[in-house]
Amino acid sequence: MNKVNPFEKIKLQWLSFEGAVSEICADGEKRRLVWTPCGENNFQADDELATFQLTVEKSASSVTLKTSATWKKSVPEHFIFTPVTFPAFAIDHAFFCGERMGRCAVTCLPVKESRSFQGRHYSALTGNGETVIVTT
Repeated sequence: MNKVNPFEKIKLQWLSFEGAVSEICADGEKRRLVWTPCGENNFQADDELATFQLTVEKSASSVTLKTSATWKKSVPEHFIFTPVTFPAFAIDHAFFCGERMGRCAVTCLPVKESRSFQGRHYSALTGNGETVIVTT
């Protein structure tokens, strides 16, 4: 089967998905998922732990990723599935929000000191005056 990058031709305003990848991390071992097409906008990645399914729904103003997994083995105690990881890109402003308001961070870039951010619920990224909103 042909291996493809389901994100290759997606672009929202300034945010290009080109070069984006999917990853899993099982008990500290990180692996990149390799997708094969299985219908229009549907993809499948086979791993020793599970078979992962991905549906990419695109419109003029949004992208929705739907994912699922069929497990072949027990889910590891420490497991992380990252459906899309972007290569580095430049932004002017970032707002990250966790599940509760106390876990939010906002900053203008570039920053003078290194800071770590993690937006697990909602992120707003601004580049060249246009804001892209990412939710989980």
